[in-house]
Amino acid sequence: MYRSPDWTGTLGLGCFGLLWLAFFALMIGSTLWVYTDSEKRGKAGCLWALIAWFTWPLGLLAYFLLRDREVRL
Repeated sequence: MYRSPDWTGTLGLGCFGLLWLAFFALMIGSTLWVYTDSEKRGKAGCLWALIAWFTWPLGLLAYFLLRDREVRL
């Protein structure tokens, strides 16, 4: 019976870990963007960031659809 080399399991776990890290970085980056963008538009940045984080990616989509079109100076 063929047995795969021992390093293939380690390689698979490493790739899975990198994908998970990239996904987590995307979540953090998009949440920070939602916070800063909503603050620029005069909205509650903390509230939108919490919504975007806990309901990601639906919260991110909701922010895109419901945000104001103009930036307030």
